[in-house]
Order: sequence, then structure tokens, then C-alpha cells
Amino acid sequence: MLNHGAALALWITLCLLQAGLAELVRCNFTLLESKVSSLSASIQWRTFGSPCNFSLIYSSDTSGPAWCDPIRIDNITYGCNPEDLQA
Repeated sequence: MLNHGAALALWITLCLLQAGLAELVRCNFTLLESKVSSLSASIQWRTFGSPCNFSLIYSSDTSGPAWCDPIRIDNITYGCNPEDLQA
């Protein structure tokens, strides 16, 4: 869970889509971990089945939306660590 006492308003949206032949299909995922400090955040998730294309968008009260390119931790686990956030 996000720490509400961190005085950081952080909005994270995961757009998890799997490219199909004729249409986009949503991927199923499980949130493993999310952490927030005054200047950074961390989120990890796991997906099973076909490979998915991930996009993560985050923003705070003081900045507009920004992209965080997910890193692949292993075959089914991904993570993203946005930094340089403002409290």
C-alpha cells in the first residue's frame, strides 16, 4: 500500500495491454509491492501467460504525467522505480 503519511501525492496508472491479432486484450497482473518515500517510488508486479507490453504513467501534484520504463526482473516479474519526485 502507498504510505499516506509520506506527504507525497502520487498517482500511478498501469496500462497493461497485450497485442492481439485484431484487438487489444488486457493482461492479468498481480501487484507484488509498492513503496513511496519523499523523493521516489517503487512498484513491482507479476503477470502470467502470454508476454505483455507495459506502460507506467505517474504524476504528482507538482508535476505533469511522466513515463517510467518498466524493467524485467525475471520471466514474469516487472518493476519500475520513478525517482526525482517532489514531496
